Amino acid sequence: MTDIVIDVSEVDQIGLEGVAVLLLLWRDAGRHGKCLVIERPHGQVREKLETTGVLRWLSADRTRG
Repeated sequence: MTDIVIDVSEVDQIGLEGVAVLLLLWRDAGRHGKCLVIERPHGQVREKLETTGVLRWLSADRTRG
């Protein structure tokens, strides 16, 4: 399976709309036989993704090992 990697290390904030977009991209990638992951979330972005439960689905660690 081919990974689509989004590096969010330079993203300082994300709202619920941004989270929703990431989920839509993740779903669409899966429909096309790909795996979308995000790398290096930090600060408010990491907190928002953890709080919404989305980080576990989009984490690069989920696709390894």
